[in-house]
Amino acid sequence: MGGRVAAQLAAGGGIAAVVALAPWWAGDKGDLIPPGTRLLVLHGTADTMVPIESSEAWIAAHPGNAMFVVDDDHGLAATIPTIHALVDAFLREPGEVTPEAAVERVTSEMA
Repeated sequence: MGGRVAAQLAAGGGIAAVVALAPWWAGDKGDLIPPGTRLLVLHGTADTMVPIESSEAWIAAHPGNAMFVVDDDHGLAATIPTIHALVDAFLREPGEVTPEAAVERVTSEMA
């Protein structure tokens, strides 16, 4: 429920960025995130609770946001260091780094 809660809070304004971990945005809940709010979605390839395709479809329909896929399940516990690095890069440089650039930078550093 964290992704839906974050979307609802962002809808009220004053939220600069949202990091959504394997979000399940029932209906149009993800659309509550206002344009201009930076968004990073992280999703595991082995998630059996929330289909990864739902995150992929949402990101495809909302340009300017980013998604990073990790080899993990819904809990994302096996990839905590990777997720930490991605979130750190995404939040550390607001306004200077797009979500896509943060993902690209961390991915290249991990290679």
